[in-house]
Amino acid sequence: MKLPYRERFFAATSLFSMLAVIIVRLLGIVTDLNKRFGFGIDAKAWEEQVILTDQDDGIVSQKMVLLPYGTKLAEGVDPSTLPGAVDATSLTEFRRAIRPECTADAFFLHEEETIGEFHAIYSWENGILTVLVADALLLEFDTTKKHGAEAYVNSSFTPNAEAVKRLLPTVRKSDLVRIVIPCGDGKNLYAIYPLAMATDDTKPDRG
Repeated sequence: MKLPYRERFFAATSLFSMLAVIIVRLLGIVTDLNKRFGFGIDAKAWEEQVILTDQDDGIVSQKMVLLPYGTKLAEGVDPSTLPGAVDATSLTEFRRAIRPECTADAFFLHEEETIGEFHAIYSWENGILTVLVADALLLEFDTTKKHGAEAYVNSSFTPNAEAVKRLLPTVRKSDLVRIVIPCGDGKNLYAIYPLAMATDDTKPDRG
């Protein structure tokens, strides 16, 4: 995709900064559970440095899954197929699971017809609403910069090539994305962005 370096940098730093926060909080969860339930983790594990050697090159994590506490794992069963399973390799799904108050939904439309619906997460800080859709699309609604009555919107795809590949066909068929954020008491906050992409390979496909 022909995106300027500033857009790539913004997408990458936002993604990995959020990932770093999640990793630190996950460490806190693990240490707390270890203290409460006595997992028996060696005390040295919290102090010894982690060193990657040539022998570790073949170690690949294909999928991480969060399961409800007490779930029994049977041999040969794919954990992702169990009730309540959450794909923790997805930043969007992982954050939705540990921070339900950050959940949102993205509806992609073409002339009011729904083309696709995807999970999203959001944050709101200093008048800026940042939304990550399905690990692939990053939208920044800046209410401190406005065009008339509308907020300035910065959009970019993330470095997650697989996620972008899954979302891109829907983007190309859509002319608008509507972000729906639950606010409680049955009320929602809506953020709308027309999909007028700047590059040839991200323009909506009307064919």
